[in-house]
Amino acid sequence: MRAALVVLSILSLALAVTAGGEEPAVRISVGPNGLAVTNADGTWTVRTRCLATSRRTVGPGYVSRFATTDGTVLVDDLRRPGTLNDPEFGGLGAFGWHHARGMPGKLRFSGRNAWEVSGRVCAVRNGGFGVSSSGLVEPPFRVGDAIEFGVVVRLSDGFTFPRGLLQLNYRYRVEPAAVRVHVDVVPLCPGGRCGHTRSLAFVKEPKFVAHAVGGGFTRMATFRRDGSLACVYVGGGGLEGPIYDTGQCGDSERSRLRFDRGNGATGAGGGCATTACLDVSVGGDLDDWAQTAAAGRPAFHRDTASIDGVVWDCKGGSPASPDVRRWETTGRLAGGRYVALGGIFPAWEGGRGGYDCEPLARPFPRAGVAFETDLTFALAHD
Repeated sequence: MRAALVVLSILSLALAVTAGGEEPAVRISVGPNGLAVTNADGTWTVRTRCLATSRRTVGPGYVSRFATTDGTVLVDDLRRPGTLNDPEFGGLGAFGWHHARGMPGKLRFSGRNAWEVSGRVCAVRNGGFGVSSSGLVEPPFRVGDAIEFGVVVRLSDGFTFPRGLLQLNYRYRVEPAAVRVHVDVVPLCPGGRCGHTRSLAFVKEPKFVAHAVGGGFTRMATFRRDGSLACVYVGGGGLEGPIYDTGQCGDSERSRLRFDRGNGATGAGGGCATTACLDVSVGGDLDDWAQTAAAGRPAFHRDTASIDGVVWDCKGGSPASPDVRRWETTGRLAGGRYVALGGIFPAWEGGRGGYDCEPLARPFPRAGVAFETDLTFALAHD
């Protein structure tokens, strides 16, 4: 282990200095538990190992901390355990889903058979649900003025642990003015048959999130590929409890979510020229999982009472429905100011929570299927 740390230290030094002795536009520091990459926007931290204490947790693969060059912390996910549907948790690029075990047509959700599997929670401290293993699989190397590296993350449930039932291959390219991440989402539970049980593994609302806990933002604006404004969100909930006021953007051309300082009265402006905004661009084919899932048998043919007794139609109950394939924006407010806000980018929505909408839960896909997502994080100045 000591030899490995020496090698990483030498590697960090080598990547931090150019051949001419000048400081490069992108610098990296590599430690035993993660990497910190600095570009013109600030320092982005990506962990390679899951960490859990008695009070806090943080996962590998995604950007779990981001501090701008002036020291403003926009992202800090070393926090108490919490669901990815809450904007307090997940940083930039964490992945998770609503998980269940049972038989098609017979599974009704309860606390005994439905859980969240999240990339920010360590399986060893959570009954086997969460990150079971992770590591740096592609050491950092310089490509022109950028640095690239790769991190693999495997997630398990209590029936497969320590073996994974889904793998995330994060491949980073950090450029002077942007962080680009290509993620392969690889299910490892063919047809839901895996682990020490006859019950099939079901998935609902597989998603990436982008959540901020600083920056003084007042609005989230969704833009189309041509740069035009598609949706605006200025709502939210209180510091605790469910957030009932969320926004959805179903525009077929949506491609970028911006955290800015505009308002919902007009679509204009965001104050980015005065103080930088945060842009999150999302692309790829994770959405194809919805089409694949729609061909599978649902957990149950209709919704049953969730923890609050509500029963509804789940917007038709098909993962392929356009009504459940939207981006969601959400936030927590205190004194009219956001303390956390962010976006959820699902293959398909899962209703009102993990125990809701059995018709939207489908078995894991067949063997050999994988889905790709491209994420870009950058500060905006216009």
